[in-house]
Amino acid sequence: MSLFLLKNPDAVFIHIPKTGGTSIRQGVWQRRYNGPHAELPKSAEGLFTFAFVRHPLDRFVSCWKMYSAGAENDPRPGDWRGIVRKRMRLEDFVDITLDTTVSPEDRSTTSGRIRHHTIPQTHPTNLLHLANFVGRFESIEQDFAVIKSKLSIQAELPHMRKTEHQSYREELPAFVIDQLAVFYADDFEQLNYSLT
Repeated sequence: MSLFLLKNPDAVFIHIPKTGGTSIRQGVWQRRYNGPHAELPKSAEGLFTFAFVRHPLDRFVSCWKMYSAGAENDPRPGDWRGIVRKRMRLEDFVDITLDTTVSPEDRSTTSGRIRHHTIPQTHPTNLLHLANFVGRFESIEQDFAVIKSKLSIQAELPHMRKTEHQSYREELPAFVIDQLAVFYADDFEQLNYSLT
């Protein structure tokens, strides 16, 4: 359930968590959208459809840091969308990410929300296969320029909800990198990312 119908200009955005999507939906379209939808509505057929992807392990670290930042370090006061933010050990976060018994579509629990944010970008739930254009977080400014040109957008892309962290090699122990490399194997292969 990552598909949003953008309005004025009209387009379909496949928002994969932790790839810059909040900057697009809230920063550029300024909440002129509806969704998320679990499938492409008939009314949206033929619209330009785009998505952004990110290095799988960098995305994982960004998500872990978002969930484990602790409320005292969170610039947004109180709970964020009902998430009681507390420090979460990496081992626990990895266990939830890899637990395929937790549905990424059930966001009523912390585990479900974590799975929603950390499932592979190529997972069918993310609907990435519907995109006409797939940009990369690592070159978001240049790739968003393609979207601006296609849709005649003048707005600049802000960077919202930035998570501070180092590279995944500095944040993750080798055995976790090995576990996640297997879990995200389809992302690495289909999205042409590497571990080097």
